[in-house]
Amino acid sequence: MKILFKYYLIILLFSFFPSQLKAQFPYVRPVEIDKTVLDIKVQVIIQDQQKLMWLGTNKGLYNYDGSSFKIIPTKKNIGEIYVTSLHCDKNGKIWVGLKKGSILLFENDTLKSFDIEEGMPKEAITGITEDNDGKIWFSTYGEGVYVWNGKHFYNINKDDGLTDNYVYCIVADNKGRIWTGTDVGISQCTFKNEKKQVKNYTTKEGLSDNIIKRLIWDKNGFLWFGTDNYGIGKLYPDSNKIEIPDEFKNWNKGAIDAMLLLDREVWIGTNESGLIDYEFSGEKRTRNFLNAAGFKYSSVQCLFRDDEGNIWIACKDHLLQSPGERIEFLKTVNNNPISNIHATLIDNKKRLWYSDDNGLHRVTFISDGTELSKSFSISNLKSPYKILTIFQDAFGFIWIGTFDQGCFRLDAESGVSIHISDNKDLTKQSVLSITGKRSSLWLATLSGAVNIELGDDALQLNCGIKINYFNSTNGLNNNFIYQVLLDRNNRVWFAQDGKGISMMDKDGFHQFGEKDSVKAKTFFSITQDINGGLWFASTDNGLYRYKADEKKIEKFYRYDLSNGLPSMHITGLCADNIGNIIIVCIEGIAIFNLDSESFNWFQEAEGIETVDADLNTASLSPDGVIWIGTRNQFIKINTTLDKFRKTPFLTFERATAFLDPIDLSSYASISGNKNHLAFSYQGIWFSNPSEVNFQYKMEGLNREWINTRDRTAAFPDMKPGRYTFRLRCSRTNDFSHSNEINYSFAILLPIYRQWWFITFSIIALVALTWIFLKIRDQRVNLVQRLEKEKLASQFETLKNQVNPHFLFNSFNTLANIIDDDKTKAIEYIEKLTDFFRQILVHREKDLIKLEEELEIINDYIYLQQQRFESALKINIGVSKVQAQSLLIPPLALQILVENAIKHNSLTTTNPLIIELYFENEFFIVKNNLQPKLNKDPSTGTGLQNITRRMQMLGLPAIEVEKTETHFIVKFKLADKK
Repeated sequence: MKILFKYYLIILLFSFFPSQLKAQFPYVRPVEIDKTVLDIKVQVIIQDQQKLMWLGTNKGLYNYDGSSFKIIPTKKNIGEIYVTSLHCDKNGKIWVGLKKGSILLFENDTLKSFDIEEGMPKEAITGITEDNDGKIWFSTYGEGVYVWNGKHFYNINKDDGLTDNYVYCIVADNKGRIWTGTDVGISQCTFKNEKKQVKNYTTKEGLSDNIIKRLIWDKNGFLWFGTDNYGIGKLYPDSNKIEIPDEFKNWNKGAIDAMLLLDREVWIGTNESGLIDYEFSGEKRTRNFLNAAGFKYSSVQCLFRDDEGNIWIACKDHLLQSPGERIEFLKTVNNNPISNIHATLIDNKKRLWYSDDNGLHRVTFISDGTELSKSFSISNLKSPYKILTIFQDAFGFIWIGTFDQGCFRLDAESGVSIHISDNKDLTKQSVLSITGKRSSLWLATLSGAVNIELGDDALQLNCGIKINYFNSTNGLNNNFIYQVLLDRNNRVWFAQDGKGISMMDKDGFHQFGEKDSVKAKTFFSITQDINGGLWFASTDNGLYRYKADEKKIEKFYRYDLSNGLPSMHITGLCADNIGNIIIVCIEGIAIFNLDSESFNWFQEAEGIETVDADLNTASLSPDGVIWIGTRNQFIKINTTLDKFRKTPFLTFERATAFLDPIDLSSYASISGNKNHLAFSYQGIWFSNPSEVNFQYKMEGLNREWINTRDRTAAFPDMKPGRYTFRLRCSRTNDFSHSNEINYSFAILLPIYRQWWFITFSIIALVALTWIFLKIRDQRVNLVQRLEKEKLASQFETLKNQVNPHFLFNSFNTLANIIDDDKTKAIEYIEKLTDFFRQILVHREKDLIKLEEELEIINDYIYLQQQRFESALKINIGVSKVQAQSLLIPPLALQILVENAIKHNSLTTTNPLIIELYFENEFFIVKNNLQPKLNKDPSTGTGLQNITRRMQMLGLPAIEVEKTETHFIVKFKLADKK
């Protein structure tokens, strides 16, 4: 009784999670485009090469990355943007057709008008496609078809053989032919070498209706068409055969505005009857979602499937998303709600068997979408709600395991059943699961395992049987067995309560525990994949896998939240026949793919919020579909159709260095002063954007991967060096099989730390030092020379002034004046004194004012005129401004005047005339030339002294000019400023 209570406890544990699934079939969820804009009607949807979705609406063009919708801005001169058609060409450009007939082109992140000089359409663009040669085709509502060959537009209309100028749709086939649907049938068009060819199909050729609203090219070589009044059909171009499915010969659902070709179905959007599903493969049938499943939208204008397999449905001003035929829900049988499913089986005729609180039932699915249900009364079964498991043996009979009433064998067609019994109270056993191959069956019970071998008359309901019991007395280490599995190697595996995993082979029983890396104690579900690997679900320790390694040694591997398992609350396992393991969890359904070694997770976005299911209620159908019975519905998962992208598409949006964009298409060398980097990226996953996780690592900076859900990574103040930004994303916490992108770049050293700058700086420093020393030496030498020249000048001046002749002449003149005029003698003495005083005052200076130099000259001339009287004359033509603003080496003029007196004869009849004046920018010292007969010896020291002093002071050299009549000295003076 303690074991029975424990089993009830486990059943109740998985039964009290409330279901929030909405009664919709197929599951759809609304998607909001723009809260700020009312009445947005999606007219067309496409997906570009970067996996972005583009939506053409009556309120503009949008793109969608899974996180947000962004309206594409346009220039004001474009006007109203009512998008009626879209196409992404081979080069990634987005062509946009408008209702008013305009064509726009989106490339290089810019939406612009596509205008040429002539030949542009003027009516609504209803469709855009591309042929094998890259020509872009446009269908219009009123002007036929246009072709753009890259240089010119060409028009194909009714005059060229087109059935009509009012064209609803246009598609290209795999041979490059263009198909159009018009008001008067279907036209096949080709345009090569500027030659137009048209072939038409109308009701005369077998079309059910001339008004063709939609066309789809099937990869199997034919054309699906949707009409205005007579449903859909197929056109086979090679044979010109037209086929109308029987299901559409009495069509009364109105005009077809949208069509979507899936793997086994065509979804049809109508103008007044909502969404219709036509299953053309296998059991052909149609289902009207509006009438049968509560689909509330009567008008569907657009259908699109993205590369993840999601179906997008535009219904008036609503946008819906659906997983489509991959996941479907059965919520009622014959309009009766489903409740409390305890066991599920899909038999060899694809009929659904299930048990609930009311007993055993079978559902047969009819081609018109309805179900035929039958309930079975099991003889000797006291309580119908006690059916725990259902199994079909190799001979077509149904085995029923019950709680404390053993098992039954049922004829699936007649409904007759027998109670399996023996002399060991099998009829009182609680059978939790049944499995088997051929004539060997195994039962998992609360008292161990039971093996039933069918006799040679197994095709008979009441055939001979042989029963063997296995429990703790003869090999098993625990009697509480949740599930038993007979693998392909004829080994028998047991999922036990509290004792882990056991296996029986030809050598006996084997127990697996911690020594085999199996930490869990309780397991309740086992399945085997197509590669022979075994899978075990534990109560709280995750999922275990038993497979051979590279050395063909079998061992266990564990999956938990750290390596991708989305949930630890597992209620059942089921393997399909194409390499997937379906893991039923309380929070959703996980699918592990053997090829990619990764988990996919189906949850709220696919309509699965909580899977309220008993243990082991999943069953595999012969057509590869998995059915899962829950508390209030059946979940149907078709993994054979799940051939789409299973991981987020990872892409860089942009990168910046101090807000300057980085070209991600090439290696970047980034300046050291722009070392603040930011990367923006997207993991495009439309199914459920919120579950995308990112990891990034900046090689050269980070050692470990950094987890984030943000879509931006910033790196401030990066040091110089080489880096690689690595990025990956996953839908789970497992990144071992995720896609990765990266970008390499370099942060350059600051200019002052680069080798060439350092080398240049060293060379420049050495050069500047050398130049400085050189200039300093030159300046020292200059100062020394200047001092020498100054001393020499002073000495020469003093020598000249104090030579005996000058003194003798001066004193002689003074003696003569004293006798004649004492007052004048006093004045003479004052001038002589003043002359020598000024020499002493200015001798240490490099430059003095011209005014001061002229005072010296005036004193000197006065002294000489007392001797020579009228034989010496001087004319000074210098303004007061010039005298005060210009500078001159001291005694320069005195030396020149003295030289003039020294080397010329002075008489009253031929006086010596000395002139001082400015001519242009030069100061002129000029005297008439009348050389002495007895010339005094000349060394030229005076002129040389003045020339060197001028050069050392940075002044231009003096110029000396001697004519037949004059001796002239020219030089420039320094500006006081």
